[in-house]
Amino acid sequence: MLVAETTGHRIVLPAEGELSLGRFDPLTKVTPDVDLTFEDRIDRGVSRRHCQISSWRGQYEITDLGSSNGTWINGSRLDVQEKHQLQIGDEVSLGTCRMFFDRTPAIWQSPPASAQYFFYVTFNGRFIPIPDQNTVLIGRLDPQLGYQPDIDLSQEGDVASVVSRRHAKLNRQGDNFSVEDLGSAFKTRVDGRVIPVGLQVDIKPGQHLCLGGCILAFDLVER
Repeated sequence: MLVAETTGHRIVLPAEGELSLGRFDPLTKVTPDVDLTFEDRIDRGVSRRHCQISSWRGQYEITDLGSSNGTWINGSRLDVQEKHQLQIGDEVSLGTCRMFFDRTPAIWQSPPASAQYFFYVTFNGRFIPIPDQNTVLIGRLDPQLGYQPDIDLSQEGDVASVVSRRHAKLNRQGDNFSVEDLGSAFKTRVDGRVIPVGLQVDIKPGQHLCLGGCILAFDLVER
């Protein structure tokens, strides 16, 4: 995984496949798989599509995608499209947004009975505890219709405009979670992969749920 230094934002990397890192642009609606807007809120040095991490058979490579402020590994800047194989302990900087490449935590493999699951809104840094119930509706408050979802994203700033009133449903069975799109206008994704309407897709700690362009990092802590 990658861990952001300033916020503790944890990003699980896929065993196989690709993951793009960058920041959400409300004007163009460009959405990376992982949004670093809040980590980048001071210096604004992260590009919309800054870098990509590719994984294959337990090996992870990072590639700069032509970012303005560069992708740096242990203080050395990568050339555009240059690939670098990550090693445990590597310092990864996107502009001045610094992260570290590390092993995944034990709590992800064996959640304690006292685990509190939550969403971290990557656009503004808000933490949202997930209610202890089997079904959680995620969307946007509509006072005119008198509708309020279990998790209301209407106050998340510019990204709220791409969230539908009834956008997605989070299903829970013990410590197993799945997500289902409810016919939203701007789609629902898990780590960049679109969820077809009506299909339940598993989501695990460290993964990112994207509602249009509002990206929620899924994680847990011990209460």
